[in-house]
Amino acid sequence: MAGTETKTPEDPVVDINYAKDYEQGDYRKEGERVELSFYINVERLSKIDLVNQTFKCQFDLDLTWRATEEDVRRYAEDKLNYRPSHIPNLRFPNGDIDREDIKKIDGREFTLFKAGEGDVWGNVFSEDQLRYKYLNQCLITVSGEFSEPFELKNFPLDVQDFTITISTAKDTNHVVFEPVPFEHRNGYLNSRFMSMADFEMHKPIWEFWVESVEKERFETLHWSLATFRMKMSRIWQIYFWRIGIFTMILSFCSLAVFTLDKEDVASRYETLLTLLLAAVAFQYIINSELPKLPYLTLMDIYVLFSFTFVFVVIVLVSISGYFEVEQSVDNLFFCVALLIFVIFHVCFVIKGYRARKYELRKIDFSRWDYLKHGYDYVVGTEVPSFDVWNKDIRMDKVSKQKILERSWWTANDEWAKMN
Repeated sequence: MAGTETKTPEDPVVDINYAKDYEQGDYRKEGERVELSFYINVERLSKIDLVNQTFKCQFDLDLTWRATEEDVRRYAEDKLNYRPSHIPNLRFPNGDIDREDIKKIDGREFTLFKAGEGDVWGNVFSEDQLRYKYLNQCLITVSGEFSEPFELKNFPLDVQDFTITISTAKDTNHVVFEPVPFEHRNGYLNSRFMSMADFEMHKPIWEFWVESVEKERFETLHWSLATFRMKMSRIWQIYFWRIGIFTMILSFCSLAVFTLDKEDVASRYETLLTLLLAAVAFQYIINSELPKLPYLTLMDIYVLFSFTFVFVVIVLVSISGYFEVEQSVDNLFFCVALLIFVIFHVCFVIKGYRARKYELRKIDFSRWDYLKHGYDYVVGTEVPSFDVWNKDIRMDKVSKQKILERSWWTANDEWAKMN
C-alpha cells in the first residue's frame, strides 16, 4: 500500500420529505454496483480493558440492498431456501470476530420485501417510503473483541470513543455503503446490558468514509468503510474517592511531622518513609489499570506529586535536623510545605476543570471534527502504512533456483535481481 487518504465529504443535504422528489430505484442489474445499507443493534458491550486497549461487543447487523429481477423470481419460487445473487461480504478491520452468523427469521436466512410487505422486523412500508422497489435483507449476529487506541492523557476525566469499523471486501466499483433507504433509525444502543460501571453513555455517531489506496503502475482503488462511534465519558468520581482522596490525605499527613519535636529527627524520618512507601504503592495501583503510555496521565501527575511532596518534606526535615535550626525556621519550613501543597491543588483543580471541558467536546465529534479542531488524537486518519512488493522479498539461493525453474519467472524479475 503506497498510501492512504481519507476523503472528507461535503456537507450533506438533509432530505426528510419522502414525497415524490426522487426517482424510486428499480431492479438492480446483474454486475451493477451494490448499494449496501445497515442498521446496528448493540446488545452488549463489556470487558473494557484499558491495559490491552480492547473491548468486547455483541451486536446485530441488519443489512439491506437492492434486489435483481432474478432475485425476485427465485424468492417467489422458494422463500425458505432463497439466496440472493449478491451476498454481502464484510470485514471488521479493528475486530477479532468470534461469531458472525446469519439469523434465521421464520426459517429463512434471507428475506426479500417490497412496499406493503413486512421486513424481518415486521415493519411495513408504503411505496412512498421506500427508495427501492425490491430489497434484500438479512440479519447477522456479530460478537468479538475490538481494538481501540484509548487517548488517556486526561485520565480519569477523559471521554473515549468505542468504535466498530465495517469495511467492504470489494472496492467502490462493486460495493458502497449508503444510508438506510427507508424511514428507519441507523443504530440502537441500550445501556441496560452494558458492563460499564465507570462510564456514562452518550449518543453514538455513524461515519461513512472512503479509504483510497494508490497502487504503483495501477489505478487508485477505493474501499467504502463505515464506523459506528460509541461515545463514553468516564465517571471520574469513582477514581477521586478510590485513589485521589487517599493520595491527598497521604501527602497532607506528611505535614504532621512538623508537630513532632524538631530534635526527634528519627521519628520524623520513620513517619515520612512510611508515607513514601504508601505513595509508591498507589503508583503501582495506577500502573496496573493503565497501558504502557509514552506520556503521563492526570492521575499519574497527581500521584507523582504526592510522592514528590513527601520527598520535599523529607529534605526540609533533613535540613532542619542537620543544621539544628531554630524553631522559627522549622515553622517556616512547615509554611513552605503547606504553601506548595495548596498551590499545587489549586492549579490541579484548574487543570482538571479545563481537561474535562476539553474532553467533553469530543462527545459530538466525528473523525473530521477531530481533524478540524486539531486534537492530538485523530482516529483512523493519519496512520503510517507500508508497501511490500516482490522487490522487497529476500530468499536463499536454493529457493531462488527452485522458483526460476518455472517458465513464468526469469532472472530479470525484480525479486530475482535483489537476490
